[in-house]
Amino acid sequence: MLLGRGLDPESSDGAVLSYGLWRDAFGADSAVLGRTIELSGHRYRITGVAPRGAEFPAGTQLWLPDPPVDEFFGVAFGPSVVVRVRPGGRQAVQQALIEDAVRNARGGEPRKPELIPLRRYLTAGVRTPLLVLAGAATTVLLLGCINVAGISIARVAARAPELALRRALGAGRGRLFVQLLAEMMVLAVAAGVLSVLVAMAAVPALVRLLPAETPGLDAVRPDAWMLAITGIATVAAAFIAGVPPAAAGVRSGAGGAHPDRLRGDSRGENRFQGLLTSVQVALAVLLVVTAALLGRTLAELQAVPLGYDTESVLTFSVRLPKATYPDAAAMLRYAEDVRERLAALPGVTAAGITDFLPLSEGLGAGIGVRRSGTPKEEAVSVSAISASRDYFAALGVDIVDGRSFDPTDDPARTVILSRRLARTLFGDARAVGASVTVGGYRHEDEAVVVGIVEDVQLREVGEEDRLIVYRPLEQSIVSSPGFAVRTRGSPAALAPAVRRTLAEVDPAVAPYRLRTMEVAVGETLAARRAAALIAILFGAASVLLALVAVYTLLVQSVARRYREIGVRMAVGATARNIEAAVVGRGLAWAAPGVAAGVLLSLAATRLLESMLFGVAPRDPRILAATALGLVTVAVLAAWLPARRAGRIDPSTALREST
Repeated sequence: MLLGRGLDPESSDGAVLSYGLWRDAFGADSAVLGRTIELSGHRYRITGVAPRGAEFPAGTQLWLPDPPVDEFFGVAFGPSVVVRVRPGGRQAVQQALIEDAVRNARGGEPRKPELIPLRRYLTAGVRTPLLVLAGAATTVLLLGCINVAGISIARVAARAPELALRRALGAGRGRLFVQLLAEMMVLAVAAGVLSVLVAMAAVPALVRLLPAETPGLDAVRPDAWMLAITGIATVAAAFIAGVPPAAAGVRSGAGGAHPDRLRGDSRGENRFQGLLTSVQVALAVLLVVTAALLGRTLAELQAVPLGYDTESVLTFSVRLPKATYPDAAAMLRYAEDVRERLAALPGVTAAGITDFLPLSEGLGAGIGVRRSGTPKEEAVSVSAISASRDYFAALGVDIVDGRSFDPTDDPARTVILSRRLARTLFGDARAVGASVTVGGYRHEDEAVVVGIVEDVQLREVGEEDRLIVYRPLEQSIVSSPGFAVRTRGSPAALAPAVRRTLAEVDPAVAPYRLRTMEVAVGETLAARRAAALIAILFGAASVLLALVAVYTLLVQSVARRYREIGVRMAVGATARNIEAAVVGRGLAWAAPGVAAGVLLSLAATRLLESMLFGVAPRDPRILAATALGLVTVAVLAAWLPARRAGRIDPSTALREST
């Protein structure tokens, strides 16, 4: 605990605040312990404040000692259990012991609970995207190292006379190697310091990109761990980028002062630099394919028909305390009173009530529905949602056939079906006016279908359209009603009026998840949007590095072959011939890299399958477009050195090289 002792097993009125709630609601007052708060009609005494980042389950702001399950969570929920096991124990034995304990607690009823490691549970929703981004970041770092290594090899080749002189004066291979590696280390340390400064400014922006529910997001900040990781990465980068040029420098200095050595004209070094360039292009292809797949996924998700109109809609939910609202009738009166007041607010065109808002948390009710007169075995499992008659107009769900609920309807005998459920039960026949059997846990009811509404994305964007049966609100115990309010203007501007309205009806009931539907959709796509954006940035960086690699290597190649190009032009080669040869050399380095990158992408993008929607991990169009794009980049990178080579004056080249 940051403050206090936490929950007392002997007390039933203690409460522990999260760090965020303590900071926001109590001004981070260290004297908060012992104060009394009221929640759903019950009074609790603050006995502790949790440390920053302790929000298990995700987003928890307040912990209470064993509250009544049916009051706070609804009768459909059972308790969740957290078990701390001895380190090093065998999981199979622990699983058996826990199963035995559950079986005994349930009077011998067979039950098989699943053991889920807490870290895996907490990171289930973001583990794959973060691992992909970590892999992409590592790949970009590797690309940078290869790029610097290639450039450094060329610089070392230009220093061949100096290195040969050092060898002639007695410098050993080891001394030359250490000197060249130390020079690279100095550059790497400078880059590491610069990266820390950039990261300190960039991390807050990165945190804003990631979904708010990302585990440990509050703890993401520049700290000692970041400095340690940066130091390790700096040393590793220095060795990766420094060893090849240092080894090349030792070889360059070992050949004495032979004229060819003094020019640094080494075919072996050219081949090695060409290999490094091909590797860079291959890695760039992989990153660009990854970015394209994630970007295409985000575009496909944003184009998914939601089934409702997200513009100008404000949604929120409340939880009604059982002490004040003891039965379904009292809860319904509260919900209708709030709805009528909201509908009367200026600018509001419709207000509706439901027990399950789209893209909200919760399980919802699952029941069976079948055509009347058919066997029970033909019932299909559906999601059952209760809604008021104005709910569909408020949320913008189209009624494709029939009508919405009406005050004259018998609530127990009236249902509305989603389009997919109507098609599943009735095929091409008209469902409106037909009878269905709606099965609950204990009994079944006959109901008449009065309307068919559009399919909606209920739990997340991109899911398969669910089979949904809508029942009148009077059919449910709405202890946590959700409200949808449609306005003519900005829905966010209506939030203060909504809070005032709720306070007028019952000051003890406050809204939660008060947000526009556009925000709700954005929060659902936040993880994918962040992954796609960061992957696109990494992909762009990789293309830039590949372009620099091809350009730099060709510039150095032209400089080394200055005399050779002059001779070729003197014996009849045209500028166009020289330009084509230089561009061809660039393509000779890039083409194998593109081919290898495509093959690498075919193998690696399988890991992205769980993150993709509407696009195959081996989409041939993306692979072909990426390959063509990287070849084009290579041609563009080669064009300027080629132009420079084509303008070499033969007489000047021959005169300067003698």
